[in-house]
Amino acid sequence: MNTTVKNTRTIALTVSGLLGASALCVAAAPPIESPEEPPNPIAAVSDTVALGAASENEAQAKKDDEVRDWFLALSFANAYPELESEELLNKYFNIPMRIIAPGYDDVTTFGDLRDWHLLWAPNLGIGRILSKRWAAFLLLGYATGPVKTKADDPSIFLFPLHTHVEIKRAAFVATPGVDFFPLGMVEQRKYHGLKDRLRASKPMLGARATWTYASYDAKIQVGFKPFRNLVNVKVSDGWNIWGLNLNAGVDLPLTQRNQLNVNAGHSFFADQHHDFDGHIFSVTWKCFF
Repeated sequence: MNTTVKNTRTIALTVSGLLGASALCVAAAPPIESPEEPPNPIAAVSDTVALGAASENEAQAKKDDEVRDWFLALSFANAYPELESEELLNKYFNIPMRIIAPGYDDVTTFGDLRDWHLLWAPNLGIGRILSKRWAAFLLLGYATGPVKTKADDPSIFLFPLHTHVEIKRAAFVATPGVDFFPLGMVEQRKYHGLKDRLRASKPMLGARATWTYASYDAKIQVGFKPFRNLVNVKVSDGWNIWGLNLNAGVDLPLTQRNQLNVNAGHSFFADQHHDFDGHIFSVTWKCFF
């Protein structure tokens, strides 16, 4: 009986000792670390792309804000030349024709087109900013066209007076020039609204040394119908002339890279000044690149 009890206690103690030792071993054992997750290659690539895109956007924004020195120029010039030589038509043609045919209307000339504000010449060129206040450019232009007057009027000789007058002028122009901006040039930045653009506009003074090749062709026919013409005259001429144009105006910003110049001035020519001297008004679109 006693032996049985002792054995039972011994077994109990042994089991308790084993459990305690196990508990101590577990407590003393180092903690089990969970394995690290492998890096996500897709996320890494996305981060790299995002950084690259941000760098490109920053570089592009910096490039967009840079001041451009070169510009293309498209200009339309409205000229008001003296054209004194056309007075000869009035003296030696219009007056005699009115005597022969009282209802005769005068010949239409380029002087009439000038008075009707229709003498516009296109010019195309390139320019460059030299400093904060100076810009230089070269413009090339060409304009040509005829003016025709054809009429049949009752005459004092009973037969209708037939007149046919055709005048053709042409001009090729090369214009190197400089512009001076006393308050500085228009800023190349983004603009918002008309008020912002008007406030940013800048005045300018300009000088152009103009080389012009001008030609003149006239054909005059006069007769009585149904007979052949009594007068059949052709006149042609041409000139190479240099001139100086002085003007003042303003530059108005349209966008960050586009500006509009409006100016008015006077042209002085070394030769044929009685025909070609006169006021001139021009509008120029400038695109910076």
